[in-house]
Amino acid sequence: MHKSLEQLPDLNKETILECYHQYMEFVVDHLPSKKIYLQNMEAKMHNDEFIDDIAGLIRPTEQYNQTAAFELVTKKLLDKLI
Repeated sequence: MHKSLEQLPDLNKETILECYHQYMEFVVDHLPSKKIYLQNMEAKMHNDEFIDDIAGLIRPTEQYNQTAAFELVTKKLLDKLI
């Protein structure tokens, strides 16, 4: 998501959030509140297994700062969660 937000400034964030809501309505009985969702993500940012999981998804030569990526995704997308 970070890379998409960074490279596609005109990306329709509302559509992404709508997809998130439709998916979550399908897989859970109750959508987590924005506060709970963000708390969960904050906890994951301190989980080594979660942080190390990105290694297989990015090119070995690509520079990636997980903290900066999380901040960007939070600012441009997660803060807009209802």
